[in-house]
Amino acid sequence: MSTRDLVKMAMYLAMFAALDVISNAFVIFRMPQGGTFGLGVIALILASYDLGPRKGIFVGLVSILVQYITTPPLWFISWPQFFLDYILAYGIYGVAVMIPNSKAGKFPLLWGAIFVNLVRLSAHVVSGVVYYQSTWWGSFGYNGWYMIPTTIYAFILSSLLYTRLKLKK
Repeated sequence: MSTRDLVKMAMYLAMFAALDVISNAFVIFRMPQGGTFGLGVIALILASYDLGPRKGIFVGLVSILVQYITTPPLWFISWPQFFLDYILAYGIYGVAVMIPNSKAGKFPLLWGAIFVNLVRLSAHVVSGVVYYQSTWWGSFGYNGWYMIPTTIYAFILSSLLYTRLKLKK
């Protein structure tokens, strides 16, 4: 791994930390048992598009440690639930680059941003049903309350920033 890639990974993690602190300082959606409208996912999506899937997954996984530092506590009741709500939910951001993009005029549409957020939502819903004994609709309602807005703004902002940052695919 090159020094340049290490510096970029550190930059995306710092961006994630800063956006995470900002989104927790100005809370829009915060659920009582964890889950919030988080700006940090934009940094994870951009890391995937800039660094590729392997390094993007690594950045997503290290972001869990950053969350533990910036906004403790992490909510979990068992290790399989931790895998669903954290390892899968944040590691999946690294594969955003593998989903084909399209264009609306000159504007790129990063469909990977929608895909990874929907996988994260699915992981949270399954976790809610299995580990928190919620119904499917209850778990979807709880997690959808913050994940659907997160998906929408992540798609729009990452698509806008993609061209401005001139990231390679």
